[in-house]
Parts: sequence; C-alpha cells; structure tokens
Amino acid sequence: MQSIITAVTRKLQERNTNIIAHTDVIRAFTEKIHLWKRKVQVGNFSSFSHLNELLSEKRKIEKYVVTKEVLSHLDSLAEEFMHYFPDVSMENSLWTLVQNPFNTDVELLLESLQEEAIDLKYDSSAKKDFETMKLEEFWVKYLLMYPKVGEEALRAILPFSSTYLCEAGFYALVLKTKQRN
Repeated sequence: MQSIITAVTRKLQERNTNIIAHTDVIRAFTEKIHLWKRKVQVGNFSSFSHLNELLSEKRKIEKYVVTKEVLSHLDSLAEEFMHYFPDVSMENSLWTLVQNPFNTDVELLLESLQEEAIDLKYDSSAKKDFETMKLEEFWVKYLLMYPKVGEEALRAILPFSSTYLCEAGFYALVLKTKQRN
C-alpha cells in the first residue's frame, strides 16, 4: 500500500500540472480505498501483502480486531483524502466544463454560466485551440472572450498549481540554505 500512496503522491506533484488534470488519479485512489474496505469486510487482506502474510502464519492474531483496525484506518484515510480533494467527482459540472467545455451538459451549470458556456461550446476556433493547448493556456487565452466561464475555470485550476509551486520553491530554498550551512 505504501508504494501505491507514493505513486499517487508522485503523480499529484508532477511539474506543470493542475488539480483538474489529476482527477483520474484522485478518483482511482478513492475507488481503491473503497475496494480495500469491501475486501477487508469479508476477511480478504490480499491487498495488504505484509498483513496478509502475518494473518496466514496462524499466529494468535484475532482477525476481528485486525479487521476493525484496518477498516478504521481506511475510513480515516478516505476522510483525509476527501478533506484535501472534496469536489472530485464526475457529478461536479464545473470540473466537467473545465476539463472539456465542448462536451458539457450546460443545463447542469450555474445559471449565470450557461449562456456563455453555450457560446464557448460552439466556438470552433476555441475547440481547435483546446485540442492543441495545455488546459491552463486555453483558459487564460479565452478568459477575455468568456469572462464568467474563464474566471470559474481558472479559479478551479490555479489553487493547486499555485500551492504546489509555492511548496516546491520553499523546499528548494530550504535545501539551498542547508547546503550553504
């Protein structure tokens, strides 16, 4: 499980990324937590190789206690993960708009965004740009043409990138300071 968490962390901390681009990673990890819980509830610990090995060695470990503890830990993990990524779901219409404004059910958006979203949805030059540009570049370019939709899109994208860049810069500064000392 540690390697899975490390892989998720690595994917979420890639350079030049945003939270929208990693919704698949977040959804997959959340679904894995639910899968692990279902397996553990029926006494299957195969997802946790070391624990599974311990339990199969016929030691006097009470499976009920272990099951209860593992489920508690998985619940905590899921809660903590959803604390950091609360709106990661396919049902979030704004995220769907940001990911692909040309394949969005406009009626699910806030009323204040609907007309502008329709204009964008049928803008063929914007569609060509969307296919060739990075997500952030696309939304910055079309911010002036579609200010309401663009502002909401950038508001969804930028916090993650900004926070990551801030933390990465701080970490680099700390390393340089330690090396100088």
